Amino acid sequence: MKAEEKIRDLIRKSDMPTGPDADKKILGDATEHLRQLKQQRAAKTWLSIWRTIMKSPITKLATVAVIIIVAIIGMHLIGSSIDGSNVVWADVLEQIRTFRPYVCKQTIKYDEKPADTKRFMHLSLSRRREIRSDGSIWVFDMSEEPVRILTLYPDKKQAQEMTITDMGPSKDPDLLRIISKRQDGTEEELSFKQINGRTVKGFHAPGKLNDFTIWADVETQFPVYVKVRQDGLKRTIIGEDFEFDVDFDPSLFSTTAPKEYSVKKVEKKGNTRKVSIQQMIERSPFETYVLSKEPGWTRGVQIVELSDPVHSDSSVHRMYFFVAIADDGRHLVIGQSNTINIVLGEKIKQGQLIYTTANGLKVWSGGPEQWYSKGLLGSVEDIIKDPPSEERIGYAIESPTSKFILAVNGPITDEELHSLVESLVPAKEYLKD
Repeated sequence: MKAEEKIRDLIRKSDMPTGPDADKKILGDATEHLRQLKQQRAAKTWLSIWRTIMKSPITKLATVAVIIIVAIIGMHLIGSSIDGSNVVWADVLEQIRTFRPYVCKQTIKYDEKPADTKRFMHLSLSRRREIRSDGSIWVFDMSEEPVRILTLYPDKKQAQEMTITDMGPSKDPDLLRIISKRQDGTEEELSFKQINGRTVKGFHAPGKLNDFTIWADVETQFPVYVKVRQDGLKRTIIGEDFEFDVDFDPSLFSTTAPKEYSVKKVEKKGNTRKVSIQQMIERSPFETYVLSKEPGWTRGVQIVELSDPVHSDSSVHRMYFFVAIADDGRHLVIGQSNTINIVLGEKIKQGQLIYTTANGLKVWSGGPEQWYSKGLLGSVEDIIKDPPSEERIGYAIESPTSKFILAVNGPITDEELHSLVESLVPAKEYLKD
């Protein structure tokens, strides 16, 4: 017998009146109680639902009919929970994976320094406005090259318009964007509580580099409060007072100072210069390698050229770094130069050979590359925006003709490492293909 037939049979055997009018009344009363319960956010268990129904006019019906109504309510709850208990981690991720203009307050609490609080307005992943604790206003536009930064000091009516050449386009290491990629099965559900009059459900996403705790609104699934603990950087980041889908006035993100301000114009050059694969091949006296595909855990790979500090003739001796930003802070840098090739030399064998690719590249770990990785990450700090982490990983890569260093600003899995190294190919062969 089907479920619907069982329900009809129970109704026929009860003392409850039947027919279209009775059905309409029962469903109408049940729906009204659902609405009231949802507004009051009062029902946390089946017991509270039962008690509410038993106090209502529906109790005039036969007991079996009340049971049927509870069953109907239960079926309704499968699709839309009264107390938000059906909100899962995937719902929260779904809401933040698509960028929406938003504002929030963000506080960084260092273990050994005073806390710093800013008010952020994010128009896009490349354009934002900050109101800092000292009252200054900073507007960043990284949507194109050069990067432009406007700094306003309202109390003095002074401004600085800065352009940074050889940089851009770029994106923010946005806090929500980092969170949106955290779904590996280790997430834990927490309890319910109230934050600023809103019922929220908690989630904990553990991690060595970023340990997240998120409280999300049970109705919208948007984050209400976010805490990120970064042991490697000895700090905690708090995000709160979120507002999403904000209709900003575009003038808030202009990098031109208002007319009533006195303006100082500044032009800076980035510490690194971006080059193409072809330029790297033409300028380098040694064989260089490139990534044939971008790692799945980073976004955007760029090649930057630096003068080799060991050699006075920088027109010949250059260093080439492949830099890829990771939203979770695990930024990737691959350094290639004559100096690296010479310095590693036989020292590479102080470590352990941990992997060999199909095309003969050897990966060494446990030698001097862990120390060198700090220098690589520090050399491009103006790009990655984060200092070298205590959890950074370094590897030495040995090709048939040269040696170079791979540095990751955090932990990396064997699968990620193998995929990354397998994608390395000689630059000249890459262009031929």
